[in-house]
Amino acid sequence: MIFIRSLIGVFTLLLAGLVLSVSAPQIAAANVSAPRPATDIGVIHFRGGRLVQSTEQWGRWFEKRNNGKINYEFFETASTANSIELTGPSGEVKLYVDLANNVVKGQWPGQTPIKIYTITKIERLVFTQGPTKPYPADCDLPDPDPSLPCPVIPGQPPVTHPPVTPQPPVTPPHAVHPKDMHSATYAGGQFMRVGESVWQQSTEMGETFH
Repeated sequence: MIFIRSLIGVFTLLLAGLVLSVSAPQIAAANVSAPRPATDIGVIHFRGGRLVQSTEQWGRWFEKRNNGKINYEFFETASTANSIELTGPSGEVKLYVDLANNVVKGQWPGQTPIKIYTITKIERLVFTQGPTKPYPADCDLPDPDPSLPCPVIPGQPPVTHPPVTPQPPVTPPHAVHPKDMHSATYAGGQFMRVGESVWQQSTEMGETFH
């Protein structure tokens, strides 16, 4: 009876080990060395300009005119498969990029989001992976591969690298406050302050409003 119980116990342990070995997850190799951004979109085009995501700091966006001039700066605060939320440095101005309907909405303090741009083209970020290397990157030798140890070359001391000191995060500049603005350009026209509380709107069609 004791012998039969022992056999059952051994069989149970073997079966459990087999289940664990089959169900153990496999770690996939990374395609790029740096973390990917939350949104794999590089440029969002609209009439008169575009929104460009920085390749040096993921989640940092710039609104540029067609001549390359940077109008505003935004930081990605939320995103889904069909939308991106961008917030200005001061937190008061927001842009909502609706990828499903190809529109960009803007929101200012005390206002509800309104459509300001129609998306005409979207450029996605392209990630590339270098060729497979026979040695790790910290060997100072060509073709690094993290799966192989760093070889020791006879007659030369092993290569060592000092630890990398993390850099402080970039502090975004303060956005222009609405009361300090004197003009605002949009696709199709411009607003210009002509008095203390008076603004003039001029359109591409030559129309003028106050």
